[in-house]
Amino acid sequence: MGIRVVKRVSNKARAANVEMPFKKGASTKPASWKTKQKQRMLAGLAFMKAPMARCCQPKILGSRFNFWINSMLSLNRVIVALCTLLFNNAGLKWDKPSDHVELFAGDHAITSGEWEEAIPMDLRYDSQQQDILTDVGFSNMLYQVANLRPGGGLWAAPQSRGSTKRSADSPMGDSSAASVRAGNLMVGRLMVLMLLAYAKRCWWSLEQPCNSLLEGHVLFQELLRFRELAVVRVSTSLGWFGSDSKKPLWIYSSEREMQDINNHADRSLVPPKSTEMVVHYVDSTGKKRVKGGADMTASQSYPRSFGRAYARLRTRHLQTIRRRANEFHRRALRAQGKFDLKHKNKLWMDHANLGPILSFLAKQR
Repeated sequence: MGIRVVKRVSNKARAANVEMPFKKGASTKPASWKTKQKQRMLAGLAFMKAPMARCCQPKILGSRFNFWINSMLSLNRVIVALCTLLFNNAGLKWDKPSDHVELFAGDHAITSGEWEEAIPMDLRYDSQQQDILTDVGFSNMLYQVANLRPGGGLWAAPQSRGSTKRSADSPMGDSSAASVRAGNLMVGRLMVLMLLAYAKRCWWSLEQPCNSLLEGHVLFQELLRFRELAVVRVSTSLGWFGSDSKKPLWIYSSEREMQDINNHADRSLVPPKSTEMVVHYVDSTGKKRVKGGADMTASQSYPRSFGRAYARLRTRHLQTIRRRANEFHRRALRAQGKFDLKHKNKLWMDHANLGPILSFLAKQR
């Protein structure tokens, strides 16, 4: 058998060629693929909100966060409205779905390891069109996630902007500080993107430093309530992939195969110097606090070998993930119409500040 040679696109070219449709206003007619994907996404959302059996998440959360759920959770009307406005926009292109999206991409080491169509997004590339906190930036991210192939991938590594003022007892922090409000909004909107990605049955992953308090965010906890979603948390270290710092990580993932990432690690590698990633301190009121250390910023770029390891992991399990996606949507489409779609969950509306996004998308039609 011959060897198939695939031409790789440079990182610079990838970042430069990412199309931000709400800026350029593409005028192509929607393809039939769009209708099919809209049906899959909405059916997937409804199916995830079906009655839940008693369950818990022992792999991801400590005992403080474990809880039992035995209730009917109806589909969030706000999320449905977002999807409807997005797919009803006649100016968006749907004929070329992507295989992977990397948010908060930075030097896009994750994207560089991908062989299929992959999209990196970061406010460094465009401070407005790719900023999750702006209406146009978040709308562009919604489009890129909605345009993923079922079984595709979504990677995100959000970074707090400024002092967090968070603690184990108060994971949402001091909301009187603008930086804390911005950080909470960023995570809230990211949870919306993770939800939509899983409605397409994509493999999403969320990277955070060890001991991060992100899992205590209100919408992260809400995300865990979804019937079909079982999140796992995997521990690894960038030092095992050739980084200059150890930087132990937690990777939250929608697929259990993420635990195989450490099969590609070299645990014999030792970073050449010690680093200060996290600082624990006691504030003036006596509360224990956590903040980024002096070396946190320098360690935010992934080594290339980490991106390649992630790509090999996705490639190895690609057929399994796509098979799960097809089965998920078959069951969802069969069950379509059996669930209550009238509930409006105020938590999602408020913590992701979706009002301005709905208005923005309505104006783009």
